[in-house]
Amino acid sequence: MREFGEPEPPAKRSGCLKYLVYAGCATFILIFAFFALGIIGLLSAFSPYDLPEGWENGVLPPQLQITRVLHRKHWGIWRDQCEYAAYEIALPTLLAIDKGGLNFLKNAVPPLPTRDRSPYIAWRKTPVEDLAPENSRLFAMGADDGCHDSSDKKELPDELRNIRPAMTLPGGYYTITRNGYGMIVVLPEVGIILFLYST
Repeated sequence: MREFGEPEPPAKRSGCLKYLVYAGCATFILIFAFFALGIIGLLSAFSPYDLPEGWENGVLPPQLQITRVLHRKHWGIWRDQCEYAAYEIALPTLLAIDKGGLNFLKNAVPPLPTRDRSPYIAWRKTPVEDLAPENSRLFAMGADDGCHDSSDKKELPDELRNIRPAMTLPGGYYTITRNGYGMIVVLPEVGIILFLYST
């Protein structure tokens, strides 16, 4: 018997009521978790695509020596990405290509960090196949403008602004990598190597 002035004990919740309370809390937690993950996913999807400083020094095969980087640029958001680097070919490499051609280039292998996951197809002679955009299977050609649109293409050095025609002429070499998204083009006639990547 309850003594006078003693508070009433809290009413016991039925098993059904407890279940509803717990289910409601669990549902709220799940909704909040999915909402938070969605926000994180959106932030990741639209975060800038960035590469470490000096990335352009790690994309060419070690057999291709250069004297300097003529231009580099990259941009992207999530799956829409572009990488472009142009190099001046070193004289020893020019002489080796002039002497050996494809025989020299067949020994040009990807740099060690990407060798297993991004092999080269067999090196080929230019002209590059399927250069017409409507027929192209080479996604990398999306970067041949230096990853610039028409408004900022003036950033390109003069010798690179009209480099595409050189890919349509004999005398150069190219290989495909990164499942068609990447390409290396060697143009001895103009003394330039291009690295292109576009998704």
